[in-house]
Amino acid sequence: MATTPALLTVEEFDKLSWPDGRKRELRHGEIVEKKVARFTHEVVKAKATKILVLWAAQSDAGEVLPESEYKLDASIAYFPDLSFLTKARFAAAAAEGNRAARGAPELAIEVVSSEEAKDLETKIEDYLTFGSRAVWVLYPELRVMRVHDQTGASRLLRETDTLEDPELLPGFRVNVAKFFEGLPPRER
Repeated sequence: MATTPALLTVEEFDKLSWPDGRKRELRHGEIVEKKVARFTHEVVKAKATKILVLWAAQSDAGEVLPESEYKLDASIAYFPDLSFLTKARFAAAAAEGNRAARGAPELAIEVVSSEEAKDLETKIEDYLTFGSRAVWVLYPELRVMRVHDQTGASRLLRETDTLEDPELLPGFRVNVAKFFEGLPPRER
């Protein structure tokens, strides 16, 4: 007789250790192993980090955090590739002193290199349901990104497009191609 593993809470998940060093998330009570990132994934993540950190330093609007844990609810803990918290939200999270920030970041950024579509869609929906104002998904192989907002709408941006979100990131404006600089030429 097969048994179904018990679903975990974030508190139980946070107590586990992983001797193999692999990254894991908790998705609706189930442990999900994150795949090893490819070089292109890391290049795009580094570019996005640089772009956002420079803007955040100039605007003093908040903090950019790489792979920080967010406790969306009792059974969901995600580590977006990159996230942005406004100054007020960052101060509140820092004051809590918890291992994981409560709720979703205002902006969650995921770089897609190997994630399955259904898993990615679940994460996007969860981020938006639990408080993200926007989710950016970058696709290095295609050199495009998709921006999802709280209304459930999304828009596809290509390398020639400009990304801006005046409500969430006042004064932020960047050509989408900047996220993909340094990647090898695209195979056609």
